[in-house]
Amino acid sequence: MSKGLLISPPIGWGSRVSSQSRSDPAWPFVGREREFRTASAALTARPPRGLLVVGQAGAGKSRFLRELVCWAVDRGWEVEQVRATPRTSSIPLGALSSLLPSETPDALWALYRIAIQALAARARPGRPLLLAVDDAHLLDDTSAALIHQTSDRGIVLPVMTIRSHEPRPQALSDLWTDDLADQLVLGALDRQSSDKLVEAALGPKATSLVKHRVWDLARGNPLLIRELLTLGVELVTDLVAADPTDRLVEVVSQRLEGLDPTGREVLEALAVAGPLEVDLLTPEGRAALPGLERRQLVETRREGRRWVVGFAHPLHGEVLRAGLPPSRLREVSARLAESIEATGMRRRDDLIRVARLQLDSGEPPDPAVLARAAGAAFQVFAYPLAEYLARAASSAGEPEALLVLGEVLSRSGRGEEAEEVYARAVEASSDLQTRVRALVGRAHNLGFVLGRVSDARRLVDEALDEVPPGFESQMLRITGAWLAALAGSFEEAIRLGREQPDAPDGVRLTTAIVSTLGLVMRGQVLAAEAGIEAGLELAHRLRTSMPFAADLLEANRFMGWVLLGRLAEAETLARRHYEETVEEGAPEAIALWANTLGFAEERRGDLPAALRHLTEAAEIARRHDPFSIRGLAVGYAAVAAAQMGDRDTFERLASELDEMWAPEDSRTGVVRSRVQVWRLALEGHSEGASRHAAEAARWAWEHDAVNWGVIIAHDGVRMGHPEVVADLLDEMAREVDGDLVPLMARHARASVAGSGAELAEVADGFLRMGFDLYGMGALAQAVRLLPSREAGKVRGKLTGLRDRYPQAATPLLREAPAFLTPREAQIARLAGRHTSREIAEDLGISVRTVDNHLASVYTKLGISSREELAQVLELG
Repeated sequence: MSKGLLISPPIGWGSRVSSQSRSDPAWPFVGREREFRTASAALTARPPRGLLVVGQAGAGKSRFLRELVCWAVDRGWEVEQVRATPRTSSIPLGALSSLLPSETPDALWALYRIAIQALAARARPGRPLLLAVDDAHLLDDTSAALIHQTSDRGIVLPVMTIRSHEPRPQALSDLWTDDLADQLVLGALDRQSSDKLVEAALGPKATSLVKHRVWDLARGNPLLIRELLTLGVELVTDLVAADPTDRLVEVVSQRLEGLDPTGREVLEALAVAGPLEVDLLTPEGRAALPGLERRQLVETRREGRRWVVGFAHPLHGEVLRAGLPPSRLREVSARLAESIEATGMRRRDDLIRVARLQLDSGEPPDPAVLARAAGAAFQVFAYPLAEYLARAASSAGEPEALLVLGEVLSRSGRGEEAEEVYARAVEASSDLQTRVRALVGRAHNLGFVLGRVSDARRLVDEALDEVPPGFESQMLRITGAWLAALAGSFEEAIRLGREQPDAPDGVRLTTAIVSTLGLVMRGQVLAAEAGIEAGLELAHRLRTSMPFAADLLEANRFMGWVLLGRLAEAETLARRHYEETVEEGAPEAIALWANTLGFAEERRGDLPAALRHLTEAAEIARRHDPFSIRGLAVGYAAVAAAQMGDRDTFERLASELDEMWAPEDSRTGVVRSRVQVWRLALEGHSEGASRHAAEAARWAWEHDAVNWGVIIAHDGVRMGHPEVVADLLDEMAREVDGDLVPLMARHARASVAGSGAELAEVADGFLRMGFDLYGMGALAQAVRLLPSREAGKVRGKLTGLRDRYPQAATPLLREAPAFLTPREAQIARLAGRHTSREIAEDLGISVRTVDNHLASVYTKLGISSREELAQVLELG
């Protein structure tokens, strides 16, 4: 099956097709496997059967037809392709004119006979001519009748695409009713196929957020997916503001052609207000719904006791809204705002909708209402809308609106703009609580977004001198603790966790987040666990006002479990939260959990998956980064690339990290030091890399970053010079909770001693914990040191792991001896489940060749049977 454009100019219309007629592989043919099997089965039946491929506009019928045609050509079919158009629909045999001789008679009956003869002449003995017709619903009646007759006589085998709900010539319907052709309906693509198209088009920019947005807008319609991605990722992630000349507008406009005035009014109302209760429509509008549903333009669904109508493809609504004249937008907005207000605004999002409609109507809205609506939009992560509403309200000096606007800008990485807004909010605040909220927001923005940690701490200290004891001062102290942590000290955070048992719930929850992070970062994981549990109980109660509190606490738990050596549980936790947040669509949480999951996958050894998730986290964090994780994600991603030997990706990410690093941000600084370790390793300076790892790990150990310090110290072992970090790892092992760090220290000592047996045991320890990448490195060391007779099982384990993680290219693995050839490894893996004859048939080689390879494998691994091979390759 070819890999080509989803929607592209036709190939070979009106001419014979070659098997080289392929399209751009950037748009893979996905999501149609079941339908393609059905279609190919019809063509290979005895006798073969024709096909009517039916689907709505943009379903990918033309692409499906091209793939099927290429498949048929590859199997020796004689194929002709034609496309029917509105221009040819009024001309007898107009669509088939390219198949007729240049000299033709004027009489239709004679022309019809010549056409039959021309088609019969192209058919091969015993096999009809495959006639592929795109947009066959546009065929003229004469062409349709000709195709029916030649199909009935076995001259042609018709394979045609037909648009759903469009009138078609009766002769085409008769192909199905007369049992000459099967009908195959192409529906929308599923979510997985939609995601694959986004990944093929955007590469690293195909974040879960973008894929979710494309799915939400296009709902699996291949044409809309393609046009969205052609416009660019920026228009996918934000509200679509396509220029009227854009191809996307043209595509959507074609779907809306032929609407009566009432139907268009309904669609305009939905475009302006979003999904509406059916009762809000006029009687005429409600009467128009069945026709709009038949055209697959709208969908109605039940929500509680109400029926709600919305666009079948939300993208249609966004494009339709963008093209409304301003006067019409104001008119529709005003009418809908009045209608929704008259219902008592019972739905949860009615406040947001009314505020937006009032703004769009041109009527002067209430700034307080706008501010409340902006806050509501912010709570459901509708950041562009929240910014739109907050700017309108803040122009009147509304402090609440300024706070929302500042947080939207800060979360979006627009720190300088946020700083100006927060400064205005501080000045505009008339009460202490609002003023402190503005100060806290400003301090977080200065420290975490702009990297001006000293300025942020000074701002908090000055405010503490002026604010009396109470809730506000507690929030300022917590903010100071966060900033101290950013500078490399969790002492204040841990102390706050012990001092505020009777504080208000919001204070206690915020304290729990920062204090448990501090404990985990110091290696005191068991002490952190109780605080995390208590914090999660609070987080679930306060999830409306503090939506990310539970995520941050669970992320602390994740890091603690990794440090304890419970990697499998930690990765399961991260993957579950990642998948949940992708469905919720909150960019901050997606970035947080993509980063966390990538961290786990790197430890396990699945470096391509780690790089993919870490790149996704970094990509989202460029636009939404309230937790200041972009530097971590970029740094982790660079190290993952380095461990794969991908120098180009490493250098690109390392340069990005250098450009964004702020000297006062100790977290990013530690990760940057690890990147430098791997840069030296890539350049072949293994001893220098180990010494740099020792220095960076010592700094992290002394600055409350034990969590990262142990990883960097162990990198020194993995560079091949364990002697420079062995003492430090011993020191860490005595003070850090769990079994992982003691095992890392043991790895260093066994490497220094050159004990193959000890290294094999260390490897088993890493593998039991789920740290397969570490285990592979220790196994590679053991293989070089153990006598050949004792190294068989170690070699087998390493073979299985290398097969599972083929991209891993760390220094220890690059130096490992190549003891099985690729063919030997392949046959060894198959031998545990298949006979030699089955393997030979599968690989296209002789049974004797298989047995010879197996004999070589047995010799190299020091074994003598398939049973022993299965035991040796227990991880393969």
